[in-house]
Amino acid sequence: YIRCFKPNDMLVPGSFDPLTIANQLRRSGVVEAVRVSRAGYPQRYSHEEFMRRYWLLSKSHNMEEDDINGMVGIIAEQLQDKDAGSNGSELDLMGLGIQIGKSKVFLQRAAFDKMEYLRGVKLRDPIVKIQKFCRM
Repeated sequence: YIRCFKPNDMLVPGSFDPLTIANQLRRSGVVEAVRVSRAGYPQRYSHEEFMRRYWLLSKSHNMEEDDINGMVGIIAEQLQDKDAGSNGSELDLMGLGIQIGKSKVFLQRAAFDKMEYLRGVKLRDPIVKIQKFCRM
């Protein structure tokens, strides 16, 4: 995306104030976006989007409707169960490639792929049962 920044407070041509530009980059969220991208979290969902997309993976558990931490914990347990070598110890969200922010959930590629696989299985199984019943 393209952003326009004031190079200096006096608007003098050819004069760049690095502190002013750095402050503008920080306030516009560009620095944070670059930091997250460098950390390797290409998939980003708002809490609402995440819950809407992955509710299937946690629907069998009793939890609050807007409990993002609880939902991510349930999903992380499923991801940890799929990983070879998981010993059932404390959940390591960072190790699984999941980060929960104030307004977004960040996923690394491996975590995203595993979650999409589990989601596909949850969506596919009922469809196959319905098809099986209709073909009888």
